[in-house]
Amino acid sequence: MRLTTCFSVIILCLASVAFAQHSGSGAPDKPSVHGMMLFGGTKSPAVYVSHLPMFHTPHDYQILAEIALPEEAQTAYQKSLKAKPKETVYTLVPEVFVLPEMLANPRPFKAQLYCGHFERGGKPITEKVTVTFKRILHQQKFDPSRQRPQTAQYLVFGDILQQYAAHAIAAKPDFDHILRLANTPLDANALKANPYMLCNLPQQNLPLKKGNFRTENTVEGRKMLLKVDKTLYLEFDDLK
Repeated sequence: MRLTTCFSVIILCLASVAFAQHSGSGAPDKPSVHGMMLFGGTKSPAVYVSHLPMFHTPHDYQILAEIALPEEAQTAYQKSLKAKPKETVYTLVPEVFVLPEMLANPRPFKAQLYCGHFERGGKPITEKVTVTFKRILHQQKFDPSRQRPQTAQYLVFGDILQQYAAHAIAAKPDFDHILRLANTPLDANALKANPYMLCNLPQQNLPLKKGNFRTENTVEGRKMLLKVDKTLYLEFDDLK
């Protein structure tokens, strides 16, 4: 009996270790609705989403991805862009799923497209349609032990026709910021080598405004110039 009891304890301990390794430092993420900012489809046909993050589970991820919309959703989106040229916020409301599982094994999912923020008065412009991830450009789970940088850091991405910048979110309090650039600082070789470029800017870690900003890091032996055209999305409250 004693040998059996000891053996059972060992098995339970090994199982606990295996579960801890599988689930990480905390419990596995639960299924949830993960709202996303949607943008693009103007100079370039490419359309992107940015997960709307918070500093608590299961929403504690910054994610940038290129997606494919079905024809009817693309048509509705383009029609809305033309009808409301001053509107910059479009959001995608997906079906419930476990976010890290979706990132590890992307699959088509049902979602509804809104003009405006879906939780702040936005209006649906499509029925539920099937959305497909074309590329996961960036994914980062927030680390509670991380310190927020003192200077600004932005992720630059896009294609040769149109590029964007997203503030690299680090630690609370922080902000979510999506910018459209007036130039294309990443050339074809840089875009082929990396899905995005992390740019450090020698200024206070605050949202960039319209204007020109030179980066500290180099790309192919030269510093990049970011010409900010327009803010598409800026959020402080969700990241307090």
